[in-house]
Amino acid sequence: MRRNLLKPLVAFALVSCAGAQPGATSARDGCDDGSAQACYDAASDLAQREGETPENAEQLISFAQRACDGGSTAGCNTLGHYANDYAGDCNVLLTLTVCGGTQPVPQPLPAGWQANVARICGISGVVHSVGTRIPRLNGPSLTPDAARARAMFGCACTAGSRFACAHARPQEAHASATR
Repeated sequence: MRRNLLKPLVAFALVSCAGAQPGATSARDGCDDGSAQACYDAASDLAQREGETPENAEQLISFAQRACDGGSTAGCNTLGHYANDYAGDCNVLLTLTVCGGTQPVPQPLPAGWQANVARICGISGVVHSVGTRIPRLNGPSLTPDAARARAMFGCACTAGSRFACAHARPQEAHASATR
């Protein structure tokens, strides 16, 4: 009799465990427990699920930084991507008149240029707000730079990013509070 009751319980437990999907929560838990690979997985899961956006850039950078600090080459490469690609591209955009620079904007502008500028410079503003620490081979480390972040957020705001507009103001308040 006992054996007959045990079978359904074991079957239920196996089905319940088999149905559990490993995902962001388990990677985040592993990251919180100090696993560099789990931190990289959490960043990768988030980027695949939501894309790389200004809204989630700080969280992505945090996961990648923790992965890199824990010895993950992939985490360091991800930070290099943020420092080289986004910050580098926004530096170029800042030279154009559309972002307050002096260089004329090439004409005609491609369709969707404003959304791209808002995304690139919004993410770059976050990168300069929080900074990155990475080995030289993976790219440049960036110290937090409120003035640079403000310029990048300003460009993204001009291109239509509400996120960047909202984050440009706290940068100004923080910068004046630390003087």
